[in-house]
Amino acid sequence: MRKDDSLLDGASGAGREIDRRTIAKGVAWTVPVVIVATAAPAAAASGSVAVSSVAATFVPASNGAATVSLVVNVNATGPGHSITLTEIEQTVGGTTRTHNISGTVTARTFALSAGSNSLAATTVSNGARLAPVTSTLRFTVDGAAHPDFSFTIAPVTTFATNPVTVSNAGGDKRTFTFAFDQRNSQSKFEVLTIKTPLDNGDTIGWGNTGDSLNLGDGPVTRTKDRPNVNSRRTADWTRTTLNVEIDNVPFSLVVDAS
Repeated sequence: MRKDDSLLDGASGAGREIDRRTIAKGVAWTVPVVIVATAAPAAAASGSVAVSSVAATFVPASNGAATVSLVVNVNATGPGHSITLTEIEQTVGGTTRTHNISGTVTARTFALSAGSNSLAATTVSNGARLAPVTSTLRFTVDGAAHPDFSFTIAPVTTFATNPVTVSNAGGDKRTFTFAFDQRNSQSKFEVLTIKTPLDNGDTIGWGNTGDSLNLGDGPVTRTKDRPNVNSRRTADWTRTTLNVEIDNVPFSLVVDAS
């Protein structure tokens, strides 16, 4: 019986050894393979685009409309970019207005090469108070919005150091003669209001103001009727204020209209 038991025990031991190997093999084949995926780095940008300067020329027109010719210098640090010029924005007399760049979107879109690029554009002819003032250029780069660029449109007509003189045209009429250091015959000139302060803090307005014309080539003069003042009031004619505009830019001029 011990012999049989020994045989049986041996057989039993051998069986257990085989089982352990089998199990080990099974475990080895069933260990899951873990694959760690890492995100590929994003493609580096091919460069940047920036407007470096804008040269603007204000072009008045005889009908009071105007355009602005623009030369836009753009730096691109890589190839393959494009820029679309959309509009300029201005604030004139407290009112903010936008003026479109002329042409279709395709015509206002420029392919850029790496380095410096010079682009030419113009605004739409517009009488809606387009003026030679500080302005903002709006544009997109590769179809996306981009920070605005501020620039100044230089006037083509400016007042002289002594911009206006007053002479007595007879009776209660006064002639205002305007002088300019720079002038363009197409520039629009307008007298908006003339007001004189009274001793009670009010003002009295002069009549027949609100006229406008193009400067032309001759002297710019306006003859106005000085208003009658109530006998209970006193007017300080030496502090008469003229509110005028040149190419939609407002000016206030204080004159002696005694």
